[in-house]
Amino acid sequence: MILHGLCTMAFAARAVVNGPLEGRVEDLGRIAVRFARPVLPGAELTTRVWATDEEGAFEFETIDEAGHPVLTRGEARKR
Repeated sequence: MILHGLCTMAFAARAVVNGPLEGRVEDLGRIAVRFARPVLPGAELTTRVWATDEEGAFEFETIDEAGHPVLTRGEARKR
C-alpha cells in the first residue's frame, strides 16, 4: 500500500502545481500530507486545493469516490 500512497501524494502534488502554481513545478518548495486511508488501483480521487492566510501557502485534501478522505492535512508552500 505504500506505493499507492506515494502515487496518490504525487497526483495531489500535481493538482497543486497545475492549480495555484500555474504549472510551474520549480515554484513548489515543500509538500506534506497525512495518509488517512488506503487507496486501491482504479479508485477515482478528487483533490481540493485552497489558499491559506499565509502568502504562498496552500492546503489540500484528497477524497475517494465514496467521499472518504485518503489524504488529509495537506500543506504546500512556494519557494
